[in-house]
Amino acid sequence: MSRWKRNLIVLCFAQLVTLMGFSTYFPFIPYFIQELGVTTEAATMSWVAVFNSGAAVSMAVFAPIWGTLADRYGRKMMVLRATIAAAILVGLMGVVQTPLHLIILRILQGAFCGTVAASTTLIASETPEDNLAMSLGFMQTAQFAGQSIGPLVGGVLADTMGYRPVFTISAILMACSAMAIALLIVETRRPPVTERKP
Repeated sequence: MSRWKRNLIVLCFAQLVTLMGFSTYFPFIPYFIQELGVTTEAATMSWVAVFNSGAAVSMAVFAPIWGTLADRYGRKMMVLRATIAAAILVGLMGVVQTPLHLIILRILQGAFCGTVAASTTLIASETPEDNLAMSLGFMQTAQFAGQSIGPLVGGVLADTMGYRPVFTISAILMACSAMAIALLIVETRRPPVTERKP
């Protein structure tokens, strides 16, 4: 099997599992925030709003920075960084004691994660042009499938095990993705090294 095909298969699996892990806790975040001590409905909705927008704002700020580093140091490193950060931060969400702790981790998640962009860029840089559109289509299918399955799995797990174990399970899924990326992905097209002018 050619390297680009193996990379595609591994990254599709990693994105499926990672995005499933990311979306498992979305259905019960309002209830989890209430469990952390928020008592009124209005306050709960405010915390949920900050939870949902905080990651997007920090991601918008940091995405260009990670893109620049990917051009300089390689795409695989950025995918691995994003996936490992996701596993750590989601795992920590399961042990927070206040809504503020949860929001801080969520903002850090936006700043340090971004597995979708990193994985898509790696596929785009590694796949032959004749197979690029097909490869990106498979990648999007894996991503949407993960986002579709995750809330269902998270809802069932939260109903049977409680909220906090869902974060731990999600972190384990992301750690498995990171291991697969580290061991099986081979980046063949290294980014060009810019010569420094004297």
